[in-house]
Amino acid sequence: MLFSGKNIIVTGATGDLGVAIVQRLISQGANVPRVYCRRLDFQLYGCWAVKDGTRVSEFVDACCPLCAKAEFIGLHFFDKALDELNRMYSLIDNRTENR
Repeated sequence: MLFSGKNIIVTGATGDLGVAIVQRLISQGANVPRVYCRRLDFQLYGCWAVKDGTRVSEFVDACCPLCAKAEFIGLHFFDKALDELNRMYSLIDNRTENR
């Protein structure tokens, strides 16, 4: 399977399109965790998701729920070592690119 065992988070797609994308990814073996976010205080959000059968949670200081989810995803679903390895072997210097 194309996405077998990979965590893929779908953002920006809502309604029927979002459901269709998620169903297609699941049918190809991907894990599509849902990230939840709740406002706790002024610019403090609680975010949580289930990753590999374990509930992961974090308190995030952000301006809005969307930014809180983005920071949470960056902390728990991306491999910084793999990103650095890809940066080292890329043909362009992407440290100056907008990330």
